[in-house]
Amino acid sequence: DPYLDLILFGGLLLGWWRMGRRGYRIGLIALAAYMVMNIAVTGISVLYMDRWAEKEGLVVEQVAAVPVPFSPLHRRGIVRSEGVLYDVPVSLFEGASGRADSYPSALSDARLGALWERREGQIYRWFARFPAVTSGMEDEVVVQDLRFMMRPDGLGWRRRWRWITVRSFLTGGFFLWK
Repeated sequence: DPYLDLILFGGLLLGWWRMGRRGYRIGLIALAAYMVMNIAVTGISVLYMDRWAEKEGLVVEQVAAVPVPFSPLHRRGIVRSEGVLYDVPVSLFEGASGRADSYPSALSDARLGALWERREGQIYRWFARFPAVTSGMEDEVVVQDLRFMMRPDGLGWRRRWRWITVRSFLTGGFFLWK
């Protein structure tokens, strides 16, 4: 989170270079305010996702609001329901808006049963909160964690900056299973 880094370095520089203890305190207060704001945005986003899932008539198994890179007021809402993962952009001021992308859950895919029994699969399953089948053919399947997939239309005011959203930038760990 670059904003968190700026707050930390700014407080250190204020304290070291200009204000002494007062500068460190200002940095600490700014850090605490930023953390409280992020907790509040995440909590409100989870409430937005609960409402969205209820409106869509989904049987909710798990709901999450994952931070979006470089955008503290936006979250990526993820709902797991009956073997399907729904991915919805969430904004603090607009709620759950935009189109919902859906992916089959990798945990419900019968083709991957043997993978989850192998050591590599168990490690990935431990790490990945929302493993989804993002593509695949008959003899190969690509599994990615939705937390690390970029979504250009969920970037808020930055959606015009397509160069930030290069898919290879933050696709996270994935398996290519044959």
